[in-house]
Amino acid sequence: MNRRNAFSGNRFCLLLRHTLRLHQTRLLVVAATEGLLVLMLLNLSAFVRSGNLLPQQLFPLMLFATGFILTGQAFRELRDPPSAMAWMLLPAGTFEKWISRLFLTGVGYAVAFTIAWCLVTALGEIINRSLFSFARPWFSPFQPMVMLSIGLYTVLQSLFFVGAIYFRRMAFIKTLLFLMLLGLALFVFGLVGFKSIVGGDFWMLADKGGIHSGRDLALLWDDDARTMLLWIWRIAFWGILAPCCWAISYLRLKEFEV
Repeated sequence: MNRRNAFSGNRFCLLLRHTLRLHQTRLLVVAATEGLLVLMLLNLSAFVRSGNLLPQQLFPLMLFATGFILTGQAFRELRDPPSAMAWMLLPAGTFEKWISRLFLTGVGYAVAFTIAWCLVTALGEIINRSLFSFARPWFSPFQPMVMLSIGLYTVLQSLFFVGAIYFRRMAFIKTLLFLMLLGLALFVFGLVGFKSIVGGDFWMLADKGGIHSGRDLALLWDDDARTMLLWIWRIAFWGILAPCCWAISYLRLKEFEV
């Protein structure tokens, strides 16, 4: 076996360091801008005595927005011929290059963002208590909302990771538009399929307005059917979606390097 194709933890760590050094200026600017923005929002809300749960409310929004945008730039070097050549000449295998970018934009980013968020919100809380005598609950990274947000980000980020390697420019925007169109198409097909199942009851519920609340629609399914559909959805979302996207992105990267 070619030793370069075998995974090496040492090469993996070197790739992480190389990538961070290559983009350190941009990452520092983004982190500083985001940190100052969060501090400003926390201080302003404390000044007007509002937003007791603002750190908890802002966390998933900032985690997703920043992470998805950064993920869209994960393979930026491949779009520039000199940078692409330098990428291919790196002394590492395709899998190591792929997993290093996946780690930096996925779990690695989520953990680093959570740590930074704890520090920034703690600083903001100290300022608020000192200057405005306004106390909020300290942000805890171990609360269920944080864990759920990180889990959701890890799954949804895989979609933007695929878009980063498929779209040449504006990968984040193009991936977002593609997902919106896909969601609309699935909604239409799902609506047509649901109508074919419930038949005339569909229009009866629509006329009564029950379709908006979903209560009457739920009565059309027994407990076993609802439980089965819920488990199918959970398995597809939490267990299948991300691995499929990771596999697609890896195969696409291998095609690019051939």
